[in-house]
Amino acid sequence: YTGSADFSAAPVLGNGRVIYVGAANPAAFTLSNLDTGYTYYLRVYNFNGSGGRENYQQTDPEERSKATRPPAPTGVSASDNNSDAIVVSWSAASGATKYIVYRNTSNTTTGVTELDDNVTTLSYTDSSVPRNITYYYFLKSAAGTTYSEDFSAGDSGVRVNAPSIFLFK
Repeated sequence: YTGSADFSAAPVLGNGRVIYVGAANPAAFTLSNLDTGYTYYLRVYNFNGSGGRENYQQTDPEERSKATRPPAPTGVSASDNNSDAIVVSWSAASGATKYIVYRNTSNTTTGVTELDDNVTTLSYTDSSVPRNITYYYFLKSAAGTTYSEDFSAGDSGVRVNAPSIFLFK
């Protein structure tokens, strides 16, 4: 077998793919062409083949060798009755390092508009929307370049007209 750091091009061996073959262990290597949304486990096999016999020793994968998607954020809440903006807040998703905020004019993720793909806090202020129109907000979470598979549940918000002040004499 010859190994390939390009996972999609690496030769199949059993239920996995051969990604490195060498006489000496590499200090580090980078895998490419991995699909998001899958958990990958790295296993190390030591090979001692002599006299036509192949002997493999397997090590258990370490926790740090797996990449998994973070869950979608929960507790999404979009403000109503604010004349300056719609403020969207949510609860942290385990393992997430950033959040992606989406908006739609209907309560569906089909046709959403991405507003920001690098929100590192637990709230987002949308001051670009016109007043008196209901908008629905959805989120995804991310850990690096691995995004949650599903959108969060959505919540609606409305930016209202600024209050009018009347003075009478």
